[in-house]
Amino acid sequence: MKNIISTIAITLSAISITAIATIYIKRDDIIRNEIIENPDIITEAITVLQRREMASRLDEFKTPLTTPFYQGYAGNPNGDITLVEMSDYNCGFCRRSLADVEKLIKEDNNIRVVYKETPVLAESSLTAAQWSLAAAKQGKSREFHNALFAIGLTDTTSINSAAQKAGLNIEEAKQQLQSGEIETEIQQNLTMMREIGLTGTPSFIIGDEILEGAVGYDALKQAVERARANL
Repeated sequence: MKNIISTIAITLSAISITAIATIYIKRDDIIRNEIIENPDIITEAITVLQRREMASRLDEFKTPLTTPFYQGYAGNPNGDITLVEMSDYNCGFCRRSLADVEKLIKEDNNIRVVYKETPVLAESSLTAAQWSLAAAKQGKSREFHNALFAIGLTDTTSINSAAQKAGLNIEEAKQQLQSGEIETEIQQNLTMMREIGLTGTPSFIIGDEILEGAVGYDALKQAVERARANL
């Protein structure tokens, strides 16, 4: 009797193992066929993984990211949500995003936008970033930021014009351009951009979320709402 019971048990175990193996094989086949039919799944998965990895690196740079250079911010200085904008004055997508950010500031009186200069496209981008930081030291960051993007060029004439429209003390600004802290700020911003894994401008950081490119007003607003819901 014991031998019969043992035989039955072994047989049932073998059947169970075979059944489980069959289930896993069928599952793998389903997954494989799904990937073959929809190869974009792989790209999407890689994108999600990269975003998760970037988000995990934010903690290391949270304080320097959200700390403005002097008065390099717009909106409510005591806002409950900080939107960090990393931009380049030669970036067309950054220029396109200007209206979206401005709309967000006007419609949400409890948000602070911190400008982080990340000149990556041209030598003139660096010059423009330096002047923008000089403007921040004079409390004219938003004015200069908007004026230069409105002009759409970053040559010497355009930068001077933007500085004048922003109400900068030009001679004082020229002295501030020689300040080592401006160069230090730019290098720190570029280092953070690289370490986090950001590949271009504009890049927006809202809470623990990263948005890259000209994502539009709705995407920015929704990210702010998510960040506020997590407070």
